[in-house]
Amino acid sequence: MIESIAETSAQLVFIVACLGIALSATEELVMRRIYADDGLLSWQVLQVARPRSPWPWAQERVDQLFRPRGYVSLLILKLATAIALLALSFLAPDARLAFGVLAAAMLVHLLLMKRRSVYGLDGADQMFAVIFLGLAVYKLMPPGSIASTAGLVYIAAQTVLSYLIAGSAKLKGPAWRSGTAIAGIMTTKIYGNSLAAGILRGRAALGRIACWSVIVFELTFVGVLLVDRPALWVMLAVGVLFHAGIAALMGLNSFFLSFLATYPAVAYVNGLLHHFR
Repeated sequence: MIESIAETSAQLVFIVACLGIALSATEELVMRRIYADDGLLSWQVLQVARPRSPWPWAQERVDQLFRPRGYVSLLILKLATAIALLALSFLAPDARLAFGVLAAAMLVHLLLMKRRSVYGLDGADQMFAVIFLGLAVYKLMPPGSIASTAGLVYIAAQTVLSYLIAGSAKLKGPAWRSGTAIAGIMTTKIYGNSLAAGILRGRAALGRIACWSVIVFELTFVGVLLVDRPALWVMLAVGVLFHAGIAALMGLNSFFLSFLATYPAVAYVNGLLHHFR
């Protein structure tokens, strides 16, 4: 029973995470001009701030991979891997080895992209790396083993820890405590929203409610692992609405899907803890 629930949870994580990766890769391919030699994220510029290999032959391979043609090929391969995993989820859900190998390949893609540049990344990239590491462990280890279970536990633990760290950082920030942080973010060019900025402008009480709601949600999310099932679904629903709001206001679509993908693992660990009480 527990193993079948774990398998269902893992499949849901795979599906949502791969949808997020496919969306992210498609967006990057549409904007591939920024990776050109004269683009904003050109490897000719970025490599200045990255460590160089002591072996010239190895550095040449890295340069070939991260130059425009090589990097676009890497993005296409990333998209193809996500599509392959989605196909497996529906056509061959019992192919554990194939899932594990492709999850490990996806993790390599994500780490290579982080190696190329830390610019242009957001929390989604880190969370996707966490997800595919956990899924690779889950699928490559023997079914029902402690090692396999650890893969899903790792995803859930990293999720609640991410919220806790984010909430703690906001609690220390004067702008968040005073209620001006969200209004300030909404006025920025990259992540701003003129409608939301207009609503918050001159409404200090509304700003404080919004900021403190985020802080309280992030600090208390860790309780999702211990509450009963009805409270679990309520907390996860609040999380979905929270990230949907961020996606709508700030345009962080893959960020929404990256955290949503972890929720089946969170629900599984909640059930696991209740099972062994």
